[in-house]
Amino acid sequence: MQYMFVCLPSKPQSDEEAYSGGRMGPNATRNLLICFLWVLKNLDVDLLYQWWTQLKISDINNLLGVLDLCVKTFEYKGRKAYLAVLAGAGNVQASSNPVDVKAQLANTILGGTGTAKHMLRERRQMMAAAMKAKGTDGVSLRKRWGKTFYAQSSEHTEKPKTDVNVDVFIESSLSAECSLIILDTLEELVQSISFRDSLKSCLGGALGVLLQLMNTTQSCQVMKHLFATQRSIVFKFPELLFEEEIEQCAELCSCLMKHCGSKIAETRSLACASLYQLMREDFERGNNFARVKVQVTIALSSIVTSKARFNDSFLRRSLKTLMNFANEEKDLFETTFPDQVRLLARNLNHILSNTVKLQQYHDDIEMYIDLMDRIAKGYQNSPDLRLQWLQHMAEKHVSHKNYAEASMCILHSAALVAEYLYILERKSYLPIGCVSFQKLSPNTLEESAISDDIISPEEEGLCNHKFFSEFGFMGLLEYSAQLFHEAKMFEAMIEVYKLVLPIHESRRNFDKLEKITDKMHSGYQKIVSRGSKRLLGSFFRVGFYGSRFGDLDGVQFIYKEEGHTRLAEFSLRIE
Repeated sequence: MQYMFVCLPSKPQSDEEAYSGGRMGPNATRNLLICFLWVLKNLDVDLLYQWWTQLKISDINNLLGVLDLCVKTFEYKGRKAYLAVLAGAGNVQASSNPVDVKAQLANTILGGTGTAKHMLRERRQMMAAAMKAKGTDGVSLRKRWGKTFYAQSSEHTEKPKTDVNVDVFIESSLSAECSLIILDTLEELVQSISFRDSLKSCLGGALGVLLQLMNTTQSCQVMKHLFATQRSIVFKFPELLFEEEIEQCAELCSCLMKHCGSKIAETRSLACASLYQLMREDFERGNNFARVKVQVTIALSSIVTSKARFNDSFLRRSLKTLMNFANEEKDLFETTFPDQVRLLARNLNHILSNTVKLQQYHDDIEMYIDLMDRIAKGYQNSPDLRLQWLQHMAEKHVSHKNYAEASMCILHSAALVAEYLYILERKSYLPIGCVSFQKLSPNTLEESAISDDIISPEEEGLCNHKFFSEFGFMGLLEYSAQLFHEAKMFEAMIEVYKLVLPIHESRRNFDKLEKITDKMHSGYQKIVSRGSKRLLGSFFRVGFYGSRFGDLDGVQFIYKEEGHTRLAEFSLRIE
């Protein structure tokens, strides 16, 4: 037999709490959820188990939905947010009559609680006693109250600071208590579900509630228990993250990386331990943790490119902690796992450093683009992010009329898309990956997807960019050909169009074939007419030597200038 206890206020305290259109107001919902959590906290565990064993999958999912609602309702949003709510909830209405304003202030104080209410009542009792002793009428009393007592009590029209501090403390304590009740319920529920194979499909919902808790503001004590529960679930049900709920694996990596940047040392340490355990679990399933590598890299990109402020020093400390964990690894010491962790930590550190440096070299176009290239290389195992940064580099080059460099960025983008399209579709008229671009540039082999860190795009939900399609691929090729034409590199333009022709031939798109062949014919004519008269630019090798250059010491760069630029002019510019 199932019982349902519903606790409702006997009388709505305000219009907001009353039912409106069949729905409860926020205050009534909050009160009801508090009653619900109180029942969960005080109910015997055996009775809870007995109840859960009788529930259907839909009922358990509804229960998890209520727990998720509790997380959102009782989230602690900080002292400033609480004070803003108090400031916006004032009951004092504006009035042009001073007597009315004083009356409203008095009623507001008497309607609340705290020191101000107590002091005002004492003053009114004193005034009443004085009026009775001296026979003072009501009018003179109001004048005396306005001249003397109002001046003394005006400082108490706002809630005293002590009471506000107590309220903030109570609010944070309530949030922590609700979080711990929800967490205890989740642990008991997961344990109950684990004994029933028919209900294991609900584990994803339980993990979703846990992630919701971890993504909200929590106290250090609550975070400690949250991380412990999260590690327990990952240890007991690794297939839940790596096979069934892949999206939640990405969300968990994002959550852990966010906490790795926390200013609280204990939270960073716990997040690093959870992230390291996640890597180990993924590695033990296939001697590689490519999935976690990709998701952690995406999470870091989201952090460093977001508008929210972050402290890169905290993230660096967390990456160093991960490397220390790898150095102290004993069980998997003879495997490649420690080396993979160290390599990932170094790569993430380089991405973080170069992204931070972008702001410093915003006016130095050569250094700025070089940093963008380093960042793009750091995203080698994440095709969507690498494609995004290659597009940014191309846009930057076009804005400075560096068409040859921009065309190479788009060509690399096309080679990257071709590589993954070959994995996904393998159509005869499409290029065989990035190898087909080798004649245009041998550097396009960098886009090869034969590394152990490459995982199936379909399984992981990667390659979601609009360019990872036939139409997107053709658009990249045609844009690259246009840029090659602007750079007067007609030979390269013709080779790019040769890659486009088979696609249009398979579609029997003769109008497009006519236009492309006309462009190729025009390119051949320009090659014959201009020959060696084309000025494709002057190139200079520049090296930096000395400790004053920092990490550029011993590094050489190739600078491209306009065709007639002489060495003296170039030296003067770079000085």
